[in-house]
Amino acid sequence: KGKNKALPSTLQDLARLPPKEVERIASIVTDSSASRNSFLKAASAIPNVDVNVTDITALSITVRLSRRNPVTTRDCKVYAPLFPKPQTEGYFVVLADSAKDEILAVKRVGWSAGKDKQGKNTIAMGSRPTSRSVIKIPGPEDGRQWAERKLDVFVISDAYLGLKWEVKGLEIPAPPRPAVDDVKEKK
Repeated sequence: KGKNKALPSTLQDLARLPPKEVERIASIVTDSSASRNSFLKAASAIPNVDVNVTDITALSITVRLSRRNPVTTRDCKVYAPLFPKPQTEGYFVVLADSAKDEILAVKRVGWSAGKDKQGKNTIAMGSRPTSRSVIKIPGPEDGRQWAERKLDVFVISDAYLGLKWEVKGLEIPAPPRPAVDDVKEKK
């Protein structure tokens, strides 16, 4: 009876679960040892990412991604057994004014690689990579001054459909107004 607890409704929910809970779910949704092992391999590959937004100014924000669960393949290859060639984890960072239904900036972000013994960029199995990206906030197209506003950040996986994270309601300050000098206008 206790075996049929609610299943996770999103990939993010599945990725956040402790290994014992993922194993419990595998026993519910699979019917053989082979399919159970495939499920566990796929579930462990799904990234559980922390998104932090820092250094918020009128002109830019810094978005930091941190993978909370360890990488299961070298160089962060995604679990896509039917895809013809290996793909690495990547994300689109989208800055939006949701109230106006506008996308202000899009940037593709990958994990920061370290160096292996041969000096090549690589991400080791079992590591928890991070990434940092500065997103520039575009000014108004008509040359007016922005007022203080609220923007949203969406981080969307480019490999796992439906896998996304949101940081809503970032308070972006108005840019500083230029100082007004006592300048006499020429007539």
